[in-house]
Amino acid sequence: MSESKKPVGKIDLAKCLVEKEHYSSVKDATKAIDAVLDGLETSLKDGGKVSLVGFGNFEVKHRPERQGRNPSNGAPMVIKASNSVNFKVSKGLKEAVNQ
Repeated sequence: MSESKKPVGKIDLAKCLVEKEHYSSVKDATKAIDAVLDGLETSLKDGGKVSLVGFGNFEVKHRPERQGRNPSNGAPMVIKASNSVNFKVSKGLKEAVNQ
C-alpha cells in the first residue's frame, strides 16, 4: 500500500524556486507563479490551447447542452452547455513519473 503524501501547494513550489536560487524570496517566487497561472487562465478563457513542452497541453473543450436525469428523483432535466479544461500529460512527464 502506498504512503499518503501531503499535496504540494503554491507556497511549496515557491519555496522550491527559492531553494534552487531562482528567486531571492518566497514572495517573489509566489508572484512569478501567480503570473504564470494568470497567463494560463487568460489564454484558456480566450479559447486557446496552452502547450508546455515537456509538461503537457491544456485545452478548453466545449460540452453542448444535453438531456440528463435528476439523481435524487430520476426526473428528466436539461444540463446546460459548459466549457471544461482538459489536460493531456506529455510523454516526457509521464515517463518521469513512472520511473
